[in-house]
Amino acid sequence: MHSPLISVVIPLYNKEDSILETVDSVFNQSFKDFELLIIDDGSTDRSVALLGKIQDKRLRIVSKPNGGVSDARNFGAKLAKADFIFYLDADDLLLDDCLLTFSDLLSKNEDIYVFTANFKIIKNTSEQIFCSYLKEGIVSNPLKMLWNRKIFPRTGAMLFNKKCFDEIGFFRTDITIYEDFDFIINLLKKYSVVSTPKIVLAYLLDYNSLSQKRVPLNKELAYYLNLKGKPFFEKLIFAENIYAAYKKRIKLKDKSATTYLWKKNKNYLVYFIIAFSYRKFLIFNQKIKKLC
Repeated sequence: MHSPLISVVIPLYNKEDSILETVDSVFNQSFKDFELLIIDDGSTDRSVALLGKIQDKRLRIVSKPNGGVSDARNFGAKLAKADFIFYLDADDLLLDDCLLTFSDLLSKNEDIYVFTANFKIIKNTSEQIFCSYLKEGIVSNPLKMLWNRKIFPRTGAMLFNKKCFDEIGFFRTDITIYEDFDFIINLLKKYSVVSTPKIVLAYLLDYNSLSQKRVPLNKELAYYLNLKGKPFFEKLIFAENIYAAYKKRIKLKDKSATTYLWKKNKNYLVYFIIAFSYRKFLIFNQKIKKLC
């Protein structure tokens, strides 16, 4: 029996307003050698019923009790038939040549396990291209490139060999905010990465509301991050993540959370200053370039 080159895995929970458009973007791919594995994570809306109308042998829908997005991703990885996993959120859209782009990268880099591409962020009527790296090939110092936002191997713009799970583990199921970011960092620390500047994904920011909701601090990655002993750019990446969580908790008037984050990280204040100042400089520099 033929195994597909790529397994597209979509975790699904109550996305009846977006899931059909997302699935259409997968089946409209110019590259055809894939399976689409949708993990229904206990949806209570019409999502699964809507999918039931689709007639395509490449589609598999597997339902399980609700366990969160990380649990659904892990579950899907274990069922995937292909050697390479491509995760996609149920409210994002692939551009037509997305999987072809990754297939081409695979054919030119057979010994590489991790691939990443560019994407655009769409909010209301505005669009922003996220990554600024303009070359194709193996990335030198991936953590530095991630910090500078030259690359960002997020779900929907990343392909990796499922053997990676054997070495770095699966997605953490104890956190719900930036759980994918933790996995990405581990990938970049362990493997060589091939990047392309081609845009393969439309990331629809309008649907992304979870990170703005108040959840217990121990459900956020920032609660567990520790800068001690980390390389310089990993410190900056973690500092920015912690600072973002700190600012959000101030807005939410969550005094216990802000106190915890401050006490835990105050000895590394210099990295927060560097991270904050440098990011402000980059934003200012981009505005100047637009004016010129």
